[in-house]
Amino acid sequence: MSSTKSLKWLVATFISVISVYPVAAKTQEGSKGIESSEVLERPKAAAGSTARIAKPRRRVTYRSAKPFSKRPPAAGTEFAKLGVTIWRLQKAEGSKGMEQQGEEAKLEQVESSQELSVGSAVRIGVESLGHDGFLYVVDREQFADGTYGAPLLIFPTKKTREGNNHVRAHQLVLIPRPPSYFKITESTTGKKQTAEVLTMILSPTPLELPVPLGDKAITLSDSLFKSWENRWSAPVNTLEMEGGAGQTVSVKTQIQGAKSLDQEGAEPPQLTDDDPLPQTVYRLAIKPGTPMLVTVPLHFQSAPAAKRKP
Repeated sequence: MSSTKSLKWLVATFISVISVYPVAAKTQEGSKGIESSEVLERPKAAAGSTARIAKPRRRVTYRSAKPFSKRPPAAGTEFAKLGVTIWRLQKAEGSKGMEQQGEEAKLEQVESSQELSVGSAVRIGVESLGHDGFLYVVDREQFADGTYGAPLLIFPTKKTREGNNHVRAHQLVLIPRPPSYFKITESTTGKKQTAEVLTMILSPTPLELPVPLGDKAITLSDSLFKSWENRWSAPVNTLEMEGGAGQTVSVKTQIQGAKSLDQEGAEPPQLTDDDPLPQTVYRLAIKPGTPMLVTVPLHFQSAPAAKRKP
């Protein structure tokens, strides 16, 4: 995967937001999905504020791929939620491409399970639904034989906010920083790549890194990364917005209207109930005061099977 200016993923500057908003679950034990009364709540917009959406938002519900229980978390744990939206760049007429970056270009919202074809350009939005903390994002290539490439810490870097990776709940993070995109490219290792896997960590305290931050991504040791996974991984419920896939937003609108950490200067405002909701919500139970770790795979589209000659 790479940015538009280079064919490598680590060129992209990463900004992410993690917000954890309360989710009122009304599911029955053992049932799949979430009932229509399920909502995601954000702070109310201030009186007289201008909404970013031109028309009233439709009722939004989320479904779970696995049985979803309304039970509270086990004793000594709390629910944490991370909202993620994957946008795929497309031309006005619907064909995908990188060359259209003007007003006509649109970003199409896709589900987390959507397979992305080689050459696709994507941007990712991350929103925390409750916890403040220090955000870290690690990128790894995943191969058909089940192995992974070296873990790269792609956020934070000095190119974004001088390395300041402290984020508050209900703030938006665009990945990479506009106007860049990630481009899905085949691995240069010679091995068949099946996905680009992002591991997002929100820690209440800064993590100890092997070297000081610079302008480029840091290559982490496998042992360090696995120690993070072993300590903080937890079962995750993945909730998808019903009817969200296929919605589009113009590139210009997203850049001009984004309440994101990309904006320099004043503290970025929090998202409110006027703002679009994330496509995917990752829900997990963690011990209070410990980091939240979420894995977000970007699956590659399988090449069509070759046709046999008669």
